[in-house]
Amino acid sequence: WASSCGKAGRRSTSARSAGEFIGLDVKAMRTQTGSRKIFQHLVEKVRTLDRAPEQAFIAARDYEGLELLILKHFLGVR
Repeated sequence: WASSCGKAGRRSTSARSAGEFIGLDVKAMRTQTGSRKIFQHLVEKVRTLDRAPEQAFIAARDYEGLELLILKHFLGVR
């Protein structure tokens, strides 16, 4: 996940070495009250994503499936 004007570190031990990150469009949120809290919630969602299906979708190059997995996780839908 990346946006052209975003920044956010993906919080996992291998993220830095693999060059992975999530993006957050901070330009839209930088003046909004509570934006840090929203960012913290997003980081927690990234931390709790089940890595096994994530890696399976990546290995299969099934990026639509990966996107659906992430969206469902962010929305709390099973």
